[in-house]
Amino acid sequence: MQEKRFISFEQELLKQFTLVSTKVLKKIDSTSFLSPVRIKLSKDISFADIFLSIFPDKTAKKNFVLLNDRIKEIQGELFRKMAGRKFPEIRLHLDDSIKYEDKISTILKKVGGLD
Repeated sequence: MQEKRFISFEQELLKQFTLVSTKVLKKIDSTSFLSPVRIKLSKDISFADIFLSIFPDKTAKKNFVLLNDRIKEIQGELFRKMAGRKFPEIRLHLDDSIKYEDKISTILKKVGGLD
């Protein structure tokens, strides 16, 4: 039962984070788009590591830094929306798995084209 509640909390946190962080990012740069890729919540709910992809790539690092600077604002809004007794500290990470997949795909297409 505890595991089910943990997973439910994790999913709700990611959903609410997406809504709140999208609003914050739109204030920073209205041309960017973010997509939370995954969340890793510590077992004691002290920390939530959220991995993000930000598009377009050329502004991703800049917008990630600006978003990270406003993490306390995001956390406060999430706390108000979710109203739990214990709430994790959110740590953001820039996820580059999509860029990596594109690179592998490009390489495979080139290799396939040689045959």
